[in-house]
Amino acid sequence: MHIVFRVSLLVSLLSLVGMTYLLTNFSTQTVQSLLHPPHTPLTDDPGNWGMPYETVAFPSQDGTVLRGWFIPGESQAAVILTHGLWTNRQSLLPWAEMLYKRGGMSVLMFDFRAVGESEGETITFGYKERGDVLGALAYLKTRPEVDGGRIGVMGNSLGAAVALMAAGTNNEAFGAVVADSPFESLDAMVGSSFQLLTGLPRLPFGPLVVRIGEWETGLRTSEVMPVRQVANISPTPLLIIHGLQDKLVPYVQSRALFEAAQEPKELWLVAGADHVGARKVAREEYEDRVIAFFQRHLEDRPAG
Repeated sequence: MHIVFRVSLLVSLLSLVGMTYLLTNFSTQTVQSLLHPPHTPLTDDPGNWGMPYETVAFPSQDGTVLRGWFIPGESQAAVILTHGLWTNRQSLLPWAEMLYKRGGMSVLMFDFRAVGESEGETITFGYKERGDVLGALAYLKTRPEVDGGRIGVMGNSLGAAVALMAAGTNNEAFGAVVADSPFESLDAMVGSSFQLLTGLPRLPFGPLVVRIGEWETGLRTSEVMPVRQVANISPTPLLIIHGLQDKLVPYVQSRALFEAAQEPKELWLVAGADHVGARKVAREEYEDRVIAFFQRHLEDRPAG
């Protein structure tokens, strides 16, 4: 009887150890793929969209070299475009075309650290990327074609959350901010989209992946919370756009951001649109709203 019990206990312990190993191994592999994606090569450029451009490089706030494109517009107003997770600057070409051809504005689009042609090996989901945006701002202010007091920022998905945090860090830095499909906090994004991003069930893998990622980067997910910084954007005008059918980042996260923000602010929720899908569903209205917003707050702004 005692022998049978001991054997059963040993089998249970070995099973637990084996399961723990498998869970940890899967979680570690997932962390590596999340934090260290391959640098996707560029296959398109503004020239293919009928826009003049210059390939540029500039430092982030921590010195990481970022690479991008500068598109000179007719006016002295300019907009920094920021892309989403696991994409690069070429994903923003439709938005650049909109701003340049319809708005006449200059555009700076660049690769966040660790993606595209920029330096770096680790994505930090917004923590260090906000310094990338502020580095882009500092560079743009050196361009003779641009009035430093007429610079806006517009981001998609992760880039939207980063734009909010960068603007919340310095509310005098930008003349206008547009966020398309942002998340309210990194913890909220993990809660809503972990399975869609990784293919793994949120439980039990989510908490393990978060802890291993925090250990590897030395950061905490609680340090990436746009909802805590969005109020600091005021008095800079803010426009938040979100699709009501967004399954990756539910629109309630943008509603939470809007409620936390101070005036002046606008929220546009788009029926039938999924993640960063508002422009696809309602292109004419989308472009009219965004162009009018930037022209109202950048073109009509006193020279800086």
